[in-house]
Amino acid sequence: MALLEALYPLTEVSRFRRRYDDDFIDRLNNRYSMFIFIVLGIIISTRQYVGDPITCWAPAQFTHEWVEYTNKICWISNTYYVPMDESIPNNDKNKDHYIAYYQWVPIMIFLQAIFFFAPSMIWKKLNSQSGIHVNKIVSVVGGAEHGSPEVRDKTIRYIVRNLDRALRSQREYRTGCFARCRQSIARNCFIICGKRYGNYLIMLYLFVKLLYIGNGIGQLFLLNEFLGDGYYFYGFEVVNDMAKGKNWTTSKRFPRVTLCDFKIRALGNKIHEHTVQCALPINLFNEKVYIFIWFWLVFISGATILNFVLWMWTLFRRNRRQYVRKYLKIMHKNFSKGDYSPSKEFCEDYLRQDGIFVLRLIAKNTNDVVVGEIIQAMWEYYKKHHQPSKLSDDV
Repeated sequence: MALLEALYPLTEVSRFRRRYDDDFIDRLNNRYSMFIFIVLGIIISTRQYVGDPITCWAPAQFTHEWVEYTNKICWISNTYYVPMDESIPNNDKNKDHYIAYYQWVPIMIFLQAIFFFAPSMIWKKLNSQSGIHVNKIVSVVGGAEHGSPEVRDKTIRYIVRNLDRALRSQREYRTGCFARCRQSIARNCFIICGKRYGNYLIMLYLFVKLLYIGNGIGQLFLLNEFLGDGYYFYGFEVVNDMAKGKNWTTSKRFPRVTLCDFKIRALGNKIHEHTVQCALPINLFNEKVYIFIWFWLVFISGATILNFVLWMWTLFRRNRRQYVRKYLKIMHKNFSKGDYSPSKEFCEDYLRQDGIFVLRLIAKNTNDVVVGEIIQAMWEYYKKHHQPSKLSDDV
């Protein structure tokens, strides 16, 4: 790994062209989404704790200090919403629409940012256990893409030898009947997975994809509990109101004007109850933020589900072979039908699912020319150093 460490600085050729061990949809989740939610959290925090998040209409006899107290007590306690054309309820049982979320909006948004980032930490922590340093390999290849031809050739040769050692070290060298059956099952379906079966990385990657999907959908359920029932369809309601020409900004979920009940204890243990009307200007911003969040969660969940399906499609044996043969035909002029059988063994018994998965990640983070050169170099290395009969787990 010494050469990998030496070549790693090549990735800094351009500060704005960093390489990753994931794809664009993953970065939409763990980078862009996290950044968006952090920015939203900072903006809302600033508006809440720098300005006046609530202003209450106090009785005329209230002094300035009483008005300040009223604003503070109504901010830390729950206000409730009653439409202007309805009477104020006389008891708490009829006050069914309490607004209890606005104090916690910044914290919730920061938590959502963490939820988006968490799956990437699991991926980065566990993928290194495969023995294939995906992040460094992809980064080094991406850096060599902009280097001199000599550095590029040297990097590709080393990447090929490095991948060869990693792929060979993960092989199952037991030759018993059960070992062969397990290898066959792992090769043809997804019931068995692990480093010895050549599918540890791809199965881990798909599991992380499922975490991203669960996070996107789960946050819709979380916000439904946080903001109140009906948030699942909030975006549809807004679009429907806009289509019908209704005022979509008058939502009871984000009311601008609420009521606040509080009690003041006076001398003689007398309790004075007050009901005041309060303005929540912060909800003007909260409403727009949560409309955006709804559409973003729906978009990111849909995009991740589609991306997951596409990655599942790549697992089929025929698709794996076609992917490798496509590059061999482009880069290897002498590739013919006579090479189909060796190329099948090259895909199924040598590269296996994890090897092809790493090549796909390189393709998504560099370009087809670089991937073609790596596949061609691995093909030549395979034909020169490995005979199919020596691969002990052929089935």
